[in-house]
Amino acid sequence: MKKTRIGLFLVASASIFALLTASSCKKSSSNPSSGGISATVAGTAFNPAVVQAGYFESANEWYVGGYSIKSNDTSILEVGIFQFFPNQNPQFVVGKSFTTDTTSAYVDYFVNGFSGKDYDASNGNGFATFTVTSLDTTAHKIAGTFSGTLYANANDSIVVTNGNFNTSYTDEP
Repeated sequence: MKKTRIGLFLVASASIFALLTASSCKKSSSNPSSGGISATVAGTAFNPAVVQAGYFESANEWYVGGYSIKSNDTSILEVGIFQFFPNQNPQFVVGKSFTTDTTSAYVDYFVNGFSGKDYDASNGNGFATFTVTSLDTTAHKIAGTFSGTLYANANDSIVVTNGNFNTSYTDEP
């Protein structure tokens, strides 16, 4: 499920990035998020050029992601948090920490875009801790923190620290 979200994110982000760079580096109101996502990934600051955030009603999932281009390398970082529907457990609680082994959430980091390595922490792979510090479903804003150990395979992992997101999001069916 998360690969589909990232694919949608990348297509939308590439379009937004093209608009931003074509407008002589002026900020564009077409960017659907205000705020962003940042983290330290394998000891290096990740501050994306473009941020995309959304809520998929059909999956009851919030996602926040960004991508960065350095020396022709594209890095993508995305977090996704699923809020199960009423009468299903577990549900995350705003202000309370939760982990990828107890709640459906993930952190995904791509090195060199989709042709490179995919490091992730999700239920059954890697381990990440999250806290959603605020969620305003009327104004469509979400903020929180995250950190964890993401794996490409059993012998290849990276550590993500100081992760945070604070952004508005689009509501999608």
